[in-house]
Amino acid sequence: MKVGIMIEGQEGLTWERWFRLAQTAEDMGYESLCRSDHLTGLGGMSKRPSLETWTSLTALALRTKRIRFGPMVSPLTFYHPAILAKMAAAVDNLSGGRLDLGLGAGWNEHEHKMFGVSFFTLKERLDRLEAGAQLIRSLEKGQPLRRRAATAWSSGGAARSARSRSSPSSPTSGT
Repeated sequence: MKVGIMIEGQEGLTWERWFRLAQTAEDMGYESLCRSDHLTGLGGMSKRPSLETWTSLTALALRTKRIRFGPMVSPLTFYHPAILAKMAAAVDNLSGGRLDLGLGAGWNEHEHKMFGVSFFTLKERLDRLEAGAQLIRSLEKGQPLRRRAATAWSSGGAARSARSRSSPSSPTSGT
């Protein structure tokens, strides 16, 4: 059995804590270290220390040698899938292929409203998740995007490959 750790990165996470946790996870033989991707504490506590998800994952790529890591999950309400694919591929390459990309539909309405991020209906969020996951998969495989990705996003062929070192079977998804 493989065992990993998942933390709520917005709930008081500092650089010192993040690096200590990563080192401990490596030293104790854990398989992975994942963190949530939120803009504020789950109770709306914006004064707690919190590290931005993708900056903290980039630092982990450089500070660790063995463990797999990633967001659990990055909501596609916060990111355009092409931009997320490019960020994920860059961090994956930097880490030598150890990033696990988790995708989600977004669920915390209060958080979205607090930061002025559009919060769609559940059906719309799930449709966007499906379309975004397909778009990310196409970019990861180096396939050009000339068609509309369902009804959520489109690309006139401007997006280019977001290939990473690793080739996971599928991104992790959730809400």
